[in-house]
Amino acid sequence: MMLFGKKEDEVSALIEEHASSIQMCLDTIVKGITAYLTGDYCLCESMREDIVAYEHQADIKRREIQLRLYQGAFLPLYRDNVYFFIDLFDSVADRTKDIANVLVLERPSVPEDLVEDLLFLLERTVAPFSHLRNAIMQFGEDRKVVLKEAQEIERFEHEVDTIEYHIRKKVFDSQLSLAEKLQLRTFVLNLASISDLIEDCSDMLEVMAVKRHI
Repeated sequence: MMLFGKKEDEVSALIEEHASSIQMCLDTIVKGITAYLTGDYCLCESMREDIVAYEHQADIKRREIQLRLYQGAFLPLYRDNVYFFIDLFDSVADRTKDIANVLVLERPSVPEDLVEDLLFLLERTVAPFSHLRNAIMQFGEDRKVVLKEAQEIERFEHEVDTIEYHIRKKVFDSQLSLAEKLQLRTFVLNLASISDLIEDCSDMLEVMAVKRHI
């Protein structure tokens, strides 16, 4: 993600480190949810502790990046966009911690016939992150790659919306109690929101790409 000058390239390196910490959060929540859905609650709790540590690392990188912005990295035209992008980007890690906390503290009831559906939703909602990382890496090199990756992210997000809808329908058609249905609905919405956040980041990256060519 080579950008403008030395200060900006230092920020770019920090953004890549930030992305690595967020990736670890996503990889770990996949393991944690998989463990939960297959009945391994002890492993799920262990994964939550790992996510808390990775999310803390991501917060440290976010603060370092924002400090560099305060110190004058980027022209004012771009600085606010980078600042808000980093905040939004970091929210992906925050969401994984929120989901892990729900699993460990609330233990939502998941019918056996929903396990495969939820695992599929999990796989699809985190999948676009690799496209976002590539868009970030190519931001200062190839605008066409950024736009192409944004289209892929949007495609994933639409797919996740469809999967989420069908799962919620199955939940409310089930024999679960209303409280269990509402708890499971919230869990599904939070899980699906990972792809929403990734798409929001992608949208902001597109805005930044446009500004860079003004």
